[in-house]
Amino acid sequence: MSLRAPDQEPTASPREILAEAARLCPEALEAFLVDADGVLVERYVAPTSTLDSEEIGVQIVAAIPALAGAASSSKIGAFQEWMLQGDRGIVIVRRVPLVDMFLVVVVPARTWTGKARFTARVLAGRMAAALA
Repeated sequence: MSLRAPDQEPTASPREILAEAARLCPEALEAFLVDADGVLVERYVAPTSTLDSEEIGVQIVAAIPALAGAASSSKIGAFQEWMLQGDRGIVIVRRVPLVDMFLVVVVPARTWTGKARFTARVLAGRMAAALA
């Protein structure tokens, strides 16, 4: 028995939502969800990825208090997204609305930044709908 309207699409699982990273941004190496304690909740890993999602998640959550402080000091409000770009890759971190979690997308440096940010924004919105 379903409680949703007949014309309403079924909600995808977090794993299915993260797997959409490959469709939205084929260059994506990983897309994963971490909670506010840095615990890896779910992830999508491209076959070519050699990254340690758990370690990335822990480091990202460790940086959040400093980012929140910077956002507060500059009076821009709570941060919604941040990006770390290095010589070999880009990490996009997007707050998932309505839940205390963060969506992370990792792509190679050659990836168009706008595509990676768009992917993170879309996936975070879908994740909020699935988890709320």
